[in-house]
Amino acid sequence: MKFYMHLKYPNLHDKGYYTYKFEVPAEQEANYQNTLTLKQFLYNVSKFRGDLNPTYMQVLTHENSKALSNLDMLFSNFFEDGSDIFLICDAPKPLLVSEEKKIYYETLKKFSFFESGDWSVKVNIDLPGIQNHDISKIQCRFLETSFELKIHEFKGKNYLFSVPRASNKIDFNKSKIQIKENQVTIVIRKNSKDDHWLSLHKVKLIGE
Repeated sequence: MKFYMHLKYPNLHDKGYYTYKFEVPAEQEANYQNTLTLKQFLYNVSKFRGDLNPTYMQVLTHENSKALSNLDMLFSNFFEDGSDIFLICDAPKPLLVSEEKKIYYETLKKFSFFESGDWSVKVNIDLPGIQNHDISKIQCRFLETSFELKIHEFKGKNYLFSVPRASNKIDFNKSKIQIKENQVTIVIRKNSKDDHWLSLHKVKLIGE
């Protein structure tokens, strides 16, 4: 099974669509035909191309059609083997940094976290005045077993909070950040309500 993906990056340049062939492994074809949602498809595409973020992607059935609004619908409702898929990759404009100047981050070490109900873990990071900062300069990337918060140009500094190996698996599609008065809250959606987060970081056991 294969599809032809046409990618457009309106915030990065003025060029038209770039076309790529996207091939589905044989063992995943039944999933694409029966259970895969549009949201899950976007995540699969982001693994295919590292420069894509599912959060900022829109799916179109034709070049000039409207973007599909309900990403929880089945992929097979709109596309079949050999279909053309148009993706608008409307990522935030990159920060302008000179080639000679690297971005340095100050690590955020102070935080608190707790389980919120059966399905969520909340991480609170206190940052006085963060509610007034440009939201486009606050980014959080969630993956299956890790997450990373980056804050650029806040009071003259860049900040990083990173968990490269989380205690448990994450439902990255439903995880998010909340900007509150003097505080950033990272809301981690558990992959299973039976998971218990005694720590944010994965603890290596004897023999692992």
